[in-house]
Amino acid sequence: MAEEVSQFSRVITYDRAGLGWSEKSPHERDSKVIVAELHSVLEKKDITGPIILVGHSFGGVNMQRYALTYSEYIAALVLVDSAHEDQINKMPQTNSLQKYLFKFGMWAAPVGIPRLYLSNTNPEEKAKKSTTKHQYTSLDEAEYFPRSLSELNELTPNFGNLPLVVVARNKASSEIDNTKTRDLVMGNFAGRHCHSLYQ
Repeated sequence: MAEEVSQFSRVITYDRAGLGWSEKSPHERDSKVIVAELHSVLEKKDITGPIILVGHSFGGVNMQRYALTYSEYIAALVLVDSAHEDQINKMPQTNSLQKYLFKFGMWAAPVGIPRLYLSNTNPEEKAKKSTTKHQYTSLDEAEYFPRSLSELNELTPNFGNLPLVVVARNKASSEIDNTKTRDLVMGNFAGRHCHSLYQ
């Protein structure tokens, strides 16, 4: 997706501190800290807007918080299968065995266990995600995830007139009752002078 958008807009993809190729951070891994770190990076690079934020999963939480905190820089917000601030309360809970297996896989990073369950179809992604640094940071983010959702909920997200696109797939399109949904079409938010920031 980023490659396609880069044909008409400047695109910046961002690895949160401790993930991918980014250095670790000494700070807690909740959304408030992550957004402050991102804003610091953008200021140092003199990227002030207009910015189209694109966030996937937990990145969607961070991008929502960023848009609420630094609204003057934001041209539009795109959420791709984003986590929701109420999801812990509304979604089925992970059982203890699943949690243990997840943490065991992360803790076993030094002996290469994550390489066994990461996809082989994208070698670069596998190389980034199989590092000990990445796995331990993922554990830290998971620990602070409830706090991040709670903090976003306390902000009572309301984006006003900000263009917002939500991309999600809970059902096959043939199963969706079109009389009860609003079609959202991504328009030309990303003009030549916009930056698209992916997290």
